[in-house]
Amino acid sequence: MIRTPYRHPAWRRVRLAVLARDGGVCQVRGSRCTTIATDCDHVVPWRMGGAWLDPTNLRATCQACNHDRVDHSASSRWLRANTEVVLVVGPPVPGLLYDYLREHVRSNEIVIDYETIAMSHDYKRADLKRGIQDEEIQDERNRLLDQARRGELKAPRVWLTSSNPNALAMTEALPRHRVVEVDPGQDECRRRVMGAGVGPRFARLVDEWYAAKSGTGRREVKSVTRSW
Repeated sequence: MIRTPYRHPAWRRVRLAVLARDGGVCQVRGSRCTTIATDCDHVVPWRMGGAWLDPTNLRATCQACNHDRVDHSASSRWLRANTEVVLVVGPPVPGLLYDYLREHVRSNEIVIDYETIAMSHDYKRADLKRGIQDEEIQDERNRLLDQARRGELKAPRVWLTSSNPNALAMTEALPRHRVVEVDPGQDECRRRVMGAGVGPRFARLVDEWYAAKSGTGRREVKSVTRSW
């Protein structure tokens, strides 16, 4: 029986793909960092509900940083923090979660979302749709995630976003944490990605998201019908 992702037949392929994606450079940059990445680190640990094999939950690390990250007492303080964590989950439609956050986040709250960080760096939505990524944006997102997990973010509420359907179970045991699913419907999502010109690949990702989400934890579904 496979008990960890590291023994999963797909782990080698995903690990190599993440190392290639990150250029073999450590993305954690801890105090003992060697910069040469040979391992992969789960941003949200799989034991805490993070996706095992989802590249968006993985980053390349050197051995020193990967070892230092295994500090479960420090990395789980967010479970006991007074800050409310809202996990916003939805299908992989560019702009969908970003637009939801714009309508619901207050000025004294913190957002950990790729597109929100990208917009603060003056990136254009068209660039994001084409999949253009920037190391500074990823570093900023990872830094905020680490601070949230250590309970260091001083805000009444922290908003996280994910297009991983398995993330719906992440806050199941946390009394002050909740999940909101932004779900405009499969047909509407396909219409949006095709209309936005991001190609059939995103349409396939949408279909896979809806196929995978069935039976995954509690959710609060919000209907979103306006165009973006």
